[in-house]
Amino acid sequence: MLRTILTTFLLPTYLLLHAADNAPPPVLRIARSSSPLMRTIPVGHGPQYVVVDALVGHAFVLNNDDDTVSVLDARSGAVIRTVPVGQNAHEIAVDAQTAHVFVINNRLTKVTILDAHTGTVVKKVTVQKGPVAMAFDDRTSHAFVVNGLANSVSMLDTRTGMVLHTTRVDAGPNTIAVDSQARHAFTINTKTVSMLDTRTGALLHTLSVGSQPQDIAVDARLGRAIVLDLSETRLLDTRTGRIVSSVPIDGPTAVTLDPQTDRAFVLVGASDNGPDHASMVDLRTGRVLRTAPVGALALAAAVDSRTERVVVVNNGGLSDSPGSVTVIDARTGAALRTFDVGHAPSAVAIDDVTSRAFVVNTDSNSVSIINTAGL
Repeated sequence: MLRTILTTFLLPTYLLLHAADNAPPPVLRIARSSSPLMRTIPVGHGPQYVVVDALVGHAFVLNNDDDTVSVLDARSGAVIRTVPVGQNAHEIAVDAQTAHVFVINNRLTKVTILDAHTGTVVKKVTVQKGPVAMAFDDRTSHAFVVNGLANSVSMLDTRTGMVLHTTRVDAGPNTIAVDSQARHAFTINTKTVSMLDTRTGALLHTLSVGSQPQDIAVDARLGRAIVLDLSETRLLDTRTGRIVSSVPIDGPTAVTLDPQTDRAFVLVGASDNGPDHASMVDLRTGRVLRTAPVGALALAAAVDSRTERVVVVNNGGLSDSPGSVTVIDARTGAALRTFDVGHAPSAVAIDDVTSRAFVVNTDSNSVSIINTAGL
């Protein structure tokens, strides 16, 4: 996943609405507003990732600098416990079906599995060299771990942690997404996309979808995947792997989906074409429906399908200034408000039971909790 950090300044916020195809959008100014933060919670050092198990009611913050996980009560925000998870903790993911939390230990070639209820370590699993990302298939109870330095994908049983199969893929795999309906997994490699069978772990196809693919997100209900590329964004049919259409977006940095509306929200960095913004894309047609302003260095986003709000994390890029969050209406694509959080926010996760967003502030060693229901 592309996470480019640049030094920049916070630009004024604008709302861009597409009045008609090929027509220049009108520009409306929107003001920064007071903060709807509920709480800011201190966690470990250098937090960079967060996930939520809404069924258990816990949030899990990966503190990369001290190789621990802070377990939070998702309702109160209180830190329940801090768990050592081994050296070089790199990324975290949660499988709600088994109530297991998986932490990737990059240089140790291991995956540490936690019990989501207690936060205790239940198992350590050895994979191949340089694990960097993972995703789950609920239908098969399989987890797929991308081994970046080994150019492979390890398929695990999410209940036992056992490695069931390992498949070679193209050079430089770095992220993965799964379509449980199509029973296919897709890895983003340096120049290609690999399509795997989620039942067997076998490689099915190697796809050419652009010169430098960066990220991918899957809409399983629609059977579409959106692949971000530095030069052009594309939609894939997840059943066949064929390119359905191209999306006119240059320089994307991250993407999130609203599965209820079959729309994607693509974050785009500042360039000669304008400031940072989020493009709302119709996944059926590939058409950009609306463009909304966000803050400087928008790195990550998540959708609360219950409240139809998109929470965008704006890193800011200036160490002496706080980062911010921009909230977008997922139905209209309009930017609603932007407000400050901690320093260098880098990730966000949604509790879709309580409609609370957990924003990780890396340089502040904290997590900001936001109530999206009131936005």
